[in-house]
Amino acid sequence: MLCCLLFLLVVTADNAQSSPGESTPLSPALQSMVFKLGEWRWEARGLTGPGDSALHDGVGYSRVYPVNDGHALIDDHRIEWDNGVVYRAITYRTVDPASGDLMVVWAQADSGSTLKIDASWADGRYREINRGEDGFGRWTNTLTIDDIGADSHSARLIRRYESGLEIPILQYRATRMQ
Repeated sequence: MLCCLLFLLVVTADNAQSSPGESTPLSPALQSMVFKLGEWRWEARGLTGPGDSALHDGVGYSRVYPVNDGHALIDDHRIEWDNGVVYRAITYRTVDPASGDLMVVWAQADSGSTLKIDASWADGRYREINRGEDGFGRWTNTLTIDDIGADSHSARLIRRYESGLEIPILQYRATRMQ
């Protein structure tokens, strides 16, 4: 079901704006995300896939642009890891009209992995939270974006298990390319 939702969102977004570089104003509900617009270079450190126990360094690139007449953002990103693995994914950020909260759909290319993620602002930090379960138990993933400036921001994704175990999945420092 989520895969079908993601497909519909991407097709709709692609048809909504023929040139991602066009200047489309964001809807008032998405104004808090204006800092993400543009092209970014990431200095990254993280796990490169399921079962990976070693942190790797990598260089990433992200292009964030409005779609759906400014009512959503696409974040097309990739990381080239030092072990040769290349991560590719998109996030589609919009506002849930029923709740007024930010909502994210994430999909990783060539993996079949998709997620619907809740998002919010608290204490000057942007957070995306999703939950799941694996062989270690139930967990919560929290992506936090902070240290936000005109040309940079930092992010870290931590998985916290109910047992108290914490696993750093990803951290990066993004610097605007233009």
